[in-house]
Amino acid sequence: MLTLKATERLLSMLNMLERKHGIVNLDGHQREFLEIIVRQNAAGQIITPNDLVDLNLTSRSSTYRKLADLRELNLIKEDWIDGQCQLSAADGTKEFINSLQNGIQFITAQ
Repeated sequence: MLTLKATERLLSMLNMLERKHGIVNLDGHQREFLEIIVRQNAAGQIITPNDLVDLNLTSRSSTYRKLADLRELNLIKEDWIDGQCQLSAADGTKEFINSLQNGIQFITAQ
């Protein structure tokens, strides 16, 4: 179990990393879409923009706008495979996750 000091350090690190990678600027739906994409990728599953539209979290046009914003921030990327658009975590998201994992390991090891 984390001590209060370790928890405070972890939250501080999370806030710093979110600011560094532009995640603090995301709205709730953008965060949710990013989380879904990362989880699907981690599970080895493919996710498409249409899969996100089918969740009915926002309108079709809002979903595509939010995905465009995530691409602009280098948090997701599109790969076209056999004529199908597949979404995955981009370098910005991978850097954020790696930094977070390293920070957690450092804080919890102390």
